[in-house]
Amino acid sequence: MKSLNLRSNKLTWISPSAFDNLTGLAELDISYNQIKHLSSNVLTPAEIRMTSLKLSGNPFQCDCLMLSLWEWLQEHGRLIHQEESPLVCVHPEKLRDHSILTLHPSDICPSPLVSDLEVQRLDSNHLSIAWEVQNGTLIGGFTVTYHITNSRSPVVLANLQATARQHELEDLVPETWYSVCVTATGKYLRIYGNKPTPYVTENERTTEVTANNRKCLQIRTLAKTDKTKITLSTLGIILGSSISAALVLTLSILLTALKFRRRRRRPVKNDVPQEYISYRHFSIQSSEGVYS
Repeated sequence: MKSLNLRSNKLTWISPSAFDNLTGLAELDISYNQIKHLSSNVLTPAEIRMTSLKLSGNPFQCDCLMLSLWEWLQEHGRLIHQEESPLVCVHPEKLRDHSILTLHPSDICPSPLVSDLEVQRLDSNHLSIAWEVQNGTLIGGFTVTYHITNSRSPVVLANLQATARQHELEDLVPETWYSVCVTATGKYLRIYGNKPTPYVTENERTTEVTANNRKCLQIRTLAKTDKTKITLSTLGIILGSSISAALVLTLSILLTALKFRRRRRRPVKNDVPQEYISYRHFSIQSSEGVYS
């Protein structure tokens, strides 16, 4: 089959395997249906010999689920048929009538937001940080940068995977302020003027960039003599263990005291043998003492 016309059939969804056996397909028309999301997996099997693709007239929902189609269209835009109706978004309202081909990924899918950056563990030369992320679809990884706040010391950089949510910093200087930043990175570039600028410029200092995909903290390490690890979870475990040990010890003492007290209250057996009633207790009067 070289041509397939599914125009105006009220289709709402197409299976990713629908065109698996149509590797010789040259023309595909699925315009003017009710398709809101279309995965690139639907079109990939038929892209080898395809010369014309019609998609317009569908109420496309331009969100994160459309990202794979957007990527596919960037590489195969030549296949889009020059139609009287352009390929545009219908939803959400802010993107209505915007051409899908001219959008940026962060328009379709919200930029990542790094939130709740906090210190989990801190001592004189070591600290551990953790963070949360919202809108993680565009994230390809994280960079953690840190340096002494009031110094021109070089920035230390760590590249982490997209699944990372915590990181440990070691070999720090005691009683020193550090600036620590976590930045979500991705492969997409946003164009400002004629020069592409990434979401994060990895060699920039912490104070020079403020963005939703970046979160920073200023942290002071402890004195070298202070070996205490500051962590609420550790403190809770210590307190809980201490209380439990005290309760167990108290109960053991009470049970031991009660046991000895019961032993003392038991009656002591009399060692004097029991006296039994004998016929010797009764005497028969003799008739010899009776006078007539």
